[in-house]
Amino acid sequence: MYIYVMGVKNLSKILKKFCPDHIKRTKLDKYSNAIIGIDASIFLYKNIYVSNMYNKPNHYLQLFFKQIMDMIERNITPIYIFDGQAPIAKEDELLKRTESRSQRSSEIERQTNELDIIQQLLLEAKKQKDQDKIYELRADITHKKNKLKKKQDAIIHVTDTHKSNLKKLLTILSIPYIQGYEETDPLTAQLCKDNLLDFVMSEDMDYLPLQCPKLIRTERNSADEEKWLLEYDYKDIIQSLGLSETEFTDLCILCGCDYVEQLYKIGPLTSIKLIKEHKSIENVLQHIDKDKHNVPENYMEKVHRARECFAKTYTHRIKKEMLCRYTPNYDKLQLFFDRFCTFGTYIQTQYIQTLKQTSQSS
Repeated sequence: MYIYVMGVKNLSKILKKFCPDHIKRTKLDKYSNAIIGIDASIFLYKNIYVSNMYNKPNHYLQLFFKQIMDMIERNITPIYIFDGQAPIAKEDELLKRTESRSQRSSEIERQTNELDIIQQLLLEAKKQKDQDKIYELRADITHKKNKLKKKQDAIIHVTDTHKSNLKKLLTILSIPYIQGYEETDPLTAQLCKDNLLDFVMSEDMDYLPLQCPKLIRTERNSADEEKWLLEYDYKDIIQSLGLSETEFTDLCILCGCDYVEQLYKIGPLTSIKLIKEHKSIENVLQHIDKDKHNVPENYMEKVHRARECFAKTYTHRIKKEMLCRYTPNYDKLQLFFDRFCTFGTYIQTQYIQTLKQTSQSS
């Protein structure tokens, strides 16, 4: 599944190995009465992927509705934060992603042409009534169609229409959302540092070098229908690792992130060993073979930019009273159900009752 999750490479593996006791395994019930900032971009990609997989273009909205209702039923207030423009420091990473999408598109075209040829061979086999060949080609076509479908589903384009539709749903439900001027991460982390959010929910590990106090991620490969969550406490983590804030930031950069590529043959375990030993990337570079590890000439320039991005304090005018839920528009909600959802009448009625029980008067 080609979902690009911006973040620090292999940081979750480091934390799982060196401070597992500071990663809390929880469920959504724990966060009753909390205000949780939701990284809208991450969940747009995830939900659109599912929509593609099931050939239901609007299914992502039903998935968002379900996510929102799961929180409202537990008296959690979700606040969705939307990306603005990506910073210049991520230009290289964004270019790589564009090139990768182009390569996958070319591969899809190649496989489509290959499938067309096999289908022509199947027509010839049918004319010749070659049953063995027909069986073989049909099996091959089914296999190749499945492979092609997976590749097509994995090319995800989050459009302005996707974002606009989600914002309309949030407005109908009277769920607050914030449109950032730049990318989501620094603003959302700042809102959590300013105690306007109790937690941030995202799959992006960049929130930790951004010093986001409390991060929640979905546990992968959870067998339960109700997925487990992983909660990360920034201060507990750096204390457990025995690193200062600046050392932890340098660890994240050395591991490889969206601003700086990982150095050749320096993996996560080597990265933490080097930072613990030498305290900074400048000192690390003095003790490694730069030729062996293919250190680019502009490496430190990128490191400085990454440090600046991770250390940035985001100014905003958001106040606590702006992050409240009010009464949904039930007429428009019914139109939303009719157009975008497959819920039965009974489930729709249950959801509306829950909203009426939990919504605040304006």
